[in-house]
Parts: sequence; C-alpha cells; structure tokens
Amino acid sequence: MRQSRNVILAVAMFAQVLAVAGVANAENELWSIREGRSLIVLDQAALSKAGLLISSDVGRTTEPMLVEVAPHSPYAAVFDDLKSARFSTLQVFHLGGLSINSRNGRFDMTSILIDGSELALQSLQDKSLDQSPRLVISGGDRFVDVPSGSFGIQGGSLLISPALAAQLGQERLTGVSIGTVSMNLVFEVPNPAHDEPNGQRVCASPNTGPDVIVGGLEASGSAVQNYTAVGAIDAISIATSSCNIGNVNVQWVASNNNHPVIGGSLYRYNVVNGSGRFEQIGLGWLKHGFTALTQNLCCTCNGQGGSVLGQGCSDPYTASRNGQQLTTSGGLGPRFQVNAHTGVFTYPYLFRNLAIPGGETNISRRVQIKLTDLNPAVNAGAIYTIEGQYVTKDDATAGNQNNNASYAPATVTGNATDCSVTASNGTTVRQKSAVQRWKALDPSVTETLLDVPEDAPPATGRLILMAKATSLGGGIYHYEYALYNMNSERAVQSFSVPVSPYANVTNIEFHDVFYHDPDGCGSTTSVPITFDGTDWPGIVSGGNVRWDMVALTGSGANAPCNSNALRWGSTYNFRFDSDLPPGSGKAAIGQWTVVNSVDASTVIPDNNVTCLRGDMNNDGLIDAADISRFSEIIVNGAATPREKCAGDLEAIADFGVDLDDTDNFANCLLNGGGC
Repeated sequence: MRQSRNVILAVAMFAQVLAVAGVANAENELWSIREGRSLIVLDQAALSKAGLLISSDVGRTTEPMLVEVAPHSPYAAVFDDLKSARFSTLQVFHLGGLSINSRNGRFDMTSILIDGSELALQSLQDKSLDQSPRLVISGGDRFVDVPSGSFGIQGGSLLISPALAAQLGQERLTGVSIGTVSMNLVFEVPNPAHDEPNGQRVCASPNTGPDVIVGGLEASGSAVQNYTAVGAIDAISIATSSCNIGNVNVQWVASNNNHPVIGGSLYRYNVVNGSGRFEQIGLGWLKHGFTALTQNLCCTCNGQGGSVLGQGCSDPYTASRNGQQLTTSGGLGPRFQVNAHTGVFTYPYLFRNLAIPGGETNISRRVQIKLTDLNPAVNAGAIYTIEGQYVTKDDATAGNQNNNASYAPATVTGNATDCSVTASNGTTVRQKSAVQRWKALDPSVTETLLDVPEDAPPATGRLILMAKATSLGGGIYHYEYALYNMNSERAVQSFSVPVSPYANVTNIEFHDVFYHDPDGCGSTTSVPITFDGTDWPGIVSGGNVRWDMVALTGSGANAPCNSNALRWGSTYNFRFDSDLPPGSGKAAIGQWTVVNSVDASTVIPDNNVTCLRGDMNNDGLIDAADISRFSEIIVNGAATPREKCAGDLEAIADFGVDLDDTDNFANCLLNGGGC
C-alpha cells in the first residue's frame, strides 16, 4: 500500500485515468470493485459488553480474519472528490459469512456486508435511511492509489447498523463498535449504460410491479467463461446483468428464497439434410442471487440495492461468478427444487456449499455440452446462441415472469477434445428466449406463444412453439418443431401433429437436453438422483404423428417425478418427413402433472387429401388407363396420399392399396365408375 503522502500525486494521476476513459465528471460515476481483501479484527471485550456472540465460516473470530471481497459485485459512487475518498455508495460484500447472536435475536449474514458510504453513517442517526442489515465503517485512514488502481481504508471502526440492531432485537446496539476493519479494493470502470438494439430504452415506461429481465448477457469481463472438457463433455458459464424494468423494487435477499435464481443455456442452429433445426444443446444448474447493485444498464436506477434490485437498477454477475460451483452464499443449485411458474424454491437448496456426490470436476453443475455438438469439424456452418433466465418470486406474483429470458449470438472454436464459446458484449436481445432466434435467422419460421393453465397464481404459464416446413424435393417435406417450456410447472408429456391416414410419414425423430449431476427429485447428499433422459418414442397413430414421454414407475431414481418431462427452461425438438405439403392446423400439447391438452396453431401437413375413388392416374376417369398404376402399387407400394385415397376401395378403409382392394377395383372398371 502507498503511504498517505502519495495521495495528492495519486489523485492527479487518477484524474488523468478518468480523462483517458472518457469520463467527464468523477462525481457520481459508478466504479466496479474488481477484487479486494478485508482484515477484520473483532473486539472481544466490546462483544461481551454488548451481549453478542459471533461465529464465522471464514476463521476463528478470536483471531484476525482475512476475508476475500466478492469480485465484480459491489459498486461505489464518488460522492465528493477523490482527494477525500468519500462515497455516496460503498457496499462491499465478502465471500464469507457471520452469525451474530444477541439475547433477543439472531442474524445470519451469509455474505459479510460492510458499508463505507456517507449514507450508511447518516443512517446511524436517521434510521429511515437504512436499507438492510450491515456493518458500517466509521473513520480510519482512507487513500486512493491510481498506479495500482486501489482504494483503501486502514483501521476503520466496525459499527452495527440500525437494521442489523433491529434483527438482533435490540435497537440500543445501533452504532455500537464491535471491532476494526482494514480494506484494500481494486476498481475498474464499469460498462456504460446502453440501449436496446432499436434505440429505445426499456424502462421509459416501467411495467407494473417488480419486473426483472436479463438486460445483458455480459458483465465486467467476458460474456462466457470456458472450462476444460472432461471426457466427452465440455462446460461453460454465462454472464448476466439483470435489470428491474418494473415500478417496484425486486426482492434480493440472500438468506431466504426471496431472491432470484439464474439459469444458462446454449443453443445451436444448423442445416441437416437440407432443413434447418434449432436445438438446445446445453443446460446448467442455477446461480442463486445474493445481493443487488445499483448500476444503470437499462435505465436510471433509484439507488436502492443490497437486499433489493431497485426500480430501474441493474446488477451484473460475471461469467465466472455465475459458474462458481461452491460458495458460502450464491453458489449453484439444482433445478428440481425450483417452481419457475411461482418463483418459489426450497431454501437452503440441496448441495448448497456441499460438494456433489462423487466430487466436483471442471464441468460439475455448469452448462454442460457434448463435444460432438460443438466440434466445428462436425458442425460446419452451425450458428450458436447463449441464453440467460431469471426466476424470482415477486416478479412471478406480479405476472411478469414471461419476459425473464434474453439471448445473444455466440461463436464456437476448438476441436474434438476441447472447444471454446465466445460472445460479444452489447449484442443481447432482451426479453426474447433463445428459441425465438430461429425466426430471426429464418423469417419463414412460425412462432406460437402459448399461455397454458397452471395450478397456482398467476393463472397461466408460458410455452413457445417454433415450427418450419421445408421442401426436400420430389414431393417430400420435412417438418421441424421446437417446443420451449419457459416457466410451466405442469410441464409437458406429449406432443402430436395431425396427419392424414393416407400420408407417408418417415424419419420420425426426437431431441432433448440432457440433465446432469444429481438434479432429480428425491436426490440427497447420500443418494444422488438425476432426471431420466429416455427419448420420447415417435409413432404414427390415430391420425397423428405422436410423441409420448416414457413415464417411470417405482421409487427412488425410478419415481414418476423423475420422468423425462419437458420442464422449465428447456426445449425439445420433434421432426418427421411427409409427402404432404404444408398447411395450417393445430398441434396438441399434453400437460404432465394433470390430464389436459392444449392446442397450438402452427404449420402442419395439409391433410385435405381428396380423390375420385378408382381414378389412379387422376384424369377424372375410371378406365383401363388406371390399371397399370394400380398394379404397380400392388407390387411395389410407394403410393402417394392421393393414390392411396383413390385405390383404397375396401368397404372399410384401411388407408392403403393392397390385394384386398383388387376385386372392388375390377368392379369399378366393369361398372365404369361408382366405386
């Protein structure tokens, strides 16, 4: 650390840095804390006098504790000038926790929050200014050192805030000193606020209630963090910057389930055998939010952070932070404990701060992708898309949960043993799910938004069906469907497309996303269970091309709740070829947890197959000219839908042309029609 005699020189150099960065005015500019450490020394005599007992997961509280600052999470605003190093906001969160017990209450600070701002000091007199339980720094030597990019506090007093005193059940503890703290922080310039691609600010007219969206798949640093592949599986994590575009603060409380969970996914578009397909190829566990900042990515922040994401505020989580497997707060948790429709989830969540059975590897919990889905050598021309999604309770209660996903283009490089995914900052398409990029790439794709009934308020959940019919030549068409479940807790167990019984249907296929690690109902730290991944078999039955989930029966890993339903945040694909051209109609989507079917208007085969029975060559006559084609079909098959209709002459139609139709065909010829 530099001594205080260097402060004047440091301030002058700091001003030069501001000029180079294009910052016209240092006052009230936001600065990110890239990294840092705090040395906390608790005063045991003061604690005893106050009747407090403190325990910590970062060291013995009777000894000095060196605690790492949570990188990229807190922000500071220069309030007065650099020389005095006074801040209107300086909330510093640490990768560690304290449990504080008094005679009348207890508070678990899962991420140690120390506030060195002027506002925090003022709150000791005016309690209405206090926003959340915290420790407040008073006094101490403060300095700025531009050459090392650091700011420091030496020997500041550590005081109890009014909100913390209230949590402990003793207001008299407000302002009581419990020790000292010395802090060294390294700053970096945050990303400037930017607009939507169309130039419109998303917060110009705030929505009613709390409304969190992914304002950017980016934060300070790279949009994507890559990890070394393990065997045939690679892994990434994705940066997300949330924005509250509602007119009410979003709850962001680390110590219970009033905070968001953050999911990440990877998609790939490629052309296979002449037709495009848009598939989800990667899915990760969930980052748990633990504190909110006061950035201005989407619009102007009201300045409230910490345990809330204030109206108009944004909060960045870097890719590396969203990939942190184990932390004392905010680490990655499984999806099965989350109801994305209501935003309610189990807390504490399974494996919070515990290694998963079998141990952590580079890829555990993170967004996992098969290397065969990334390797450029086998995916030539593929186009990739990253997605982030927030789920939180008060946003869902307000009915604002259908805009919580955003996407951005990505690129892939690498080989058969390890690949890298990259994405550029500033390219996020807000409030659109990744699957909707398919239509952006191909305007002929049909998009259907579906509000499906749910068991709890709000009344409906959101599914999105994307579809495309492609002519393959020779009278054959490929039908491709991507069904995305954004937040339906009822989930999906079947998908069917009506098709004429005279149609020829081939190449029926299914694609899903694989779940990984012990993410399955009934999973425990001693009995790891993962959702089933059995493909849905596709068949032609009852005038439909139909796919049905294979329902599990039994207990444990084979319990029905672990069946391979289409759950929230996931996309499944359904495809087939047919000799019928495209038309309009309705697909049927079967919900899982209840017996119910939802219709979805989309592109389907044109099932209006008409014919003159017996007229095999379609010339309007039933005569000897029809004999050769009828005979050909009897011997070789391969009839078109219209020919099947014309040659299916049995009293009870069997929707084919075979020997059983021969007598009636002969009668048609002899009678000159009237089949």
